[in-house]
Amino acid sequence: MMIDDDESAHIYHKLMLETAQISTQTEVISFISSVEALSYLKNIAANKGTIPNLILIDINMPELDGWELIQEMKKMKLIAQTKVYVVSHSEANVDLAKAKAFNIDFKQKFLSPEFFRGVLNGINENI
Repeated sequence: MMIDDDESAHIYHKLMLETAQISTQTEVISFISSVEALSYLKNIAANKGTIPNLILIDINMPELDGWELIQEMKKMKLIAQTKVYVVSHSEANVDLAKAKAFNIDFKQKFLSPEFFRGVLNGINENI
């Protein structure tokens, strides 16, 4: 699942999934709006649905920023049930510290095919 208000990030990361030969094996759910993503996740939590195995969240988004979204996910106890990465251009120490406080990995945009292969192989081994 990708949550980023930058459409080019969605296009790029979907291309990297294709390059990694993962896109045909995995359904990719994308949201431009963090509010819509939160609504989707609340629906999953309320109906005990299947939580995405991997969630990539941008920090700087209108309406609800990535940290606010992560806080809401934490309240719903979703953070412990999936692998979450903050994916951002930010190099601010405060953002790195927040990711560490949430026990979430922080990655610089843009991610490589090797990243996706490694993360998704690790997730599949733990299922």
